Amino acid sequence: MQIVKRSMCVLIIIAFVPNLYSQEKMVVNDHEGVTYYDDFSKNLSSLNKLPRIIVYNIQNLIKTSMGEFSPDVTFSNGQIVDLKRYFAHNKDVSSYMWIVPKYDLNFNLTDTSMGFKNYTLNINTDKYGQIIDINWPRRGYDHKSVFVSRDSIKKFALAEAKRLNFNLINYKVDFYYSKRDEKFLWQFLFPVFKEPLPGLPYNCIEINWANIGDSKTYQVNKASYN
Repeated sequence: MQIVKRSMCVLIIIAFVPNLYSQEKMVVNDHEGVTYYDDFSKNLSSLNKLPRIIVYNIQNLIKTSMGEFSPDVTFSNGQIVDLKRYFAHNKDVSSYMWIVPKYDLNFNLTDTSMGFKNYTLNINTDKYGQIIDINWPRRGYDHKSVFVSRDSIKKFALAEAKRLNFNLINYKVDFYYSKRDEKFLWQFLFPVFKEPLPGLPYNCIEINWANIGDSKTYQVNKASYN
């Protein structure tokens, strides 16, 4: 289990970055992340333990944002943060780059036909149910037809890599959600050197899952690679 530590002195934010284990490479199978609120939260095992208005807002958000995917979303776990105690302890919050939620909730999406073996959907709200954060686009991704087939994306990436004379041996594929752009992105990583060792550069072709035309090429170093 991945743990994200947030404290008064140090803020470390680790986004949900799924690890890909399938031989097909393009399968989303992430590991659930947990945010640590300095022991000022309690675990939540069921949505039924939340106020009705919170449950209504969450369910409505999932339905409107995820549409055809929503029947395959199930609640996993969550936390209720004691904000009064948290801020009494963490007084210097002026440098915070995030909003501390009242409710930090995790859900699982499973839809193997679309390549989601497991996707951890994280939703944060305030005490009134207003949405602070969600790692799924709020609009435009409620129909499966929006997503370009993974085969088409793979063919495009490999053809582009061949055109650019990239090393196709031992290439890797990453998937991640860009919160800034509200896009799902596939990264095809081609080792610059024959041995893809930690810290060595990769040529990367990044493609928007909803639009092959929205792609870019750049070089990136990987500190580690599973």
